[in-house]
Amino acid sequence: MPGITSPQATVEYHARVDSDGTDVVTFNATADGEVSSLHWFVDNRYIGVSQPGVPLAWKPQPGRFSVRVVDDRGRSDTTRLFVALVQ
Repeated sequence: MPGITSPQATVEYHARVDSDGTDVVTFNATADGEVSSLHWFVDNRYIGVSQPGVPLAWKPQPGRFSVRVVDDRGRSDTTRLFVALVQ
């Protein structure tokens, strides 16, 4: 079963007002040895695919989100994400 290690529900992430597109939130998860791919979703919108232990960068926007990862066996994990807009 996958386990999300980042983002963490207890951490407030930031997006800068004047960002030039370089702000990212890193998505990462652990998975069982037989898993070769992890599929990432933010509020049920597909974001991309990564390998277990390999981070996937997401360009943040302000708000509260649900982040879900699904492994290639159909098992999933979910966490909450809060992104604040900062100067």
